Amino acid sequence: MSNVKLNIRIFSDIHNFNDPDKSYLGVIPQRSLDKCLESALITNKDLIVLLGDNSHDGSIDSYKRILECFSKYECEKYILPGNHDNLTNMNIVFGYTDWQKFNSKITRANVNIIALNTVVNNEDYGFLNKEELGKLKEISRSKKELLIFMHHPPINIGSNIMDKLKITNGEVMLDILKSRSTNTHIFFGHVHCDYSFKMGKISLNSVVSTFRQFEKDKIGDYSPSLRGGWGNIFIQNGTLNNNSNKYIEL
Repeated sequence: MSNVKLNIRIFSDIHNFNDPDKSYLGVIPQRSLDKCLESALITNKDLIVLLGDNSHDGSIDSYKRILECFSKYECEKYILPGNHDNLTNMNIVFGYTDWQKFNSKITRANVNIIALNTVVNNEDYGFLNKEELGKLKEISRSKKELLIFMHHPPINIGSNIMDKLKITNGEVMLDILKSRSTNTHIFFGHVHCDYSFKMGKISLNSVVSTFRQFEKDKIGDYSPSLRGGWGNIFIQNGTLNNNSNKYIEL
């Protein structure tokens, strides 16, 4: 077998604003993104995924600056929505560029990859509608390892606040995946903290926020130890070999 490798660089919960100098919860989101990109060392052979809550105020200018920040990278790029995103404005900015949305599965490095839209309009919690569950059922039949990207978590993570804001039908999703004979890896944002859990052949992993992290039960805590971050997945020859969250000091 040829040695097929792929690094996936994931940026979640950027929470950018119309004003690039605006501070929110003690941090300027644009500066956090800039620092994360400096540390990520992205190459043109990588795959970039934005995991939702790309903008905090949903403004056109906030999306334009994100587009500009990533424009120097000629690799494959995908974008997902989060509950803070304005889908109309996001599509206006990214709709006619080289950025893509996961309308169906893609296969890279012999691994199937799909993203699911979990956004419910005007709500902070998530939900998988019939169309998204249908895509999941179809791709789950494959014997290849499967990577799933989504904004909201499908399970509780042990946070009094965030556990109320997961997708409300996560058990349906997991029931579909439990019968798979090969590994499934679920990556989600939204929670602004590092979390991982495994049930059988299903692994569930949060991607930390590019903007800043929260303690699981202290959302909005103004801790002086502020960190931004991003996620990295390494795939080789049809297998996820490593995934980790990387941090930068703000």
